[in-house]
Amino acid sequence: MLTILLLILIIILLGGGYYGQRAYGARALIGVVIVALALLMVFWVASDERAVGPGVPSIITQ
Repeated sequence: MLTILLLILIIILLGGGYYGQRAYGARALIGVVIVALALLMVFWVASDERAVGPGVPSIITQ
């Protein structure tokens, strides 16, 4: 389910970035990329918390 949501999000953001770049220049394209990265980070953190449980430290953390 998360994969499908991410694919839909990526398609929408790529379309928005293309339209924004044509209409408003590079500033809109950079804005769309920042929003996309922020949303991907939120999805990644949420899926990680669901997989290992809230507050559990990562195995890689030393």
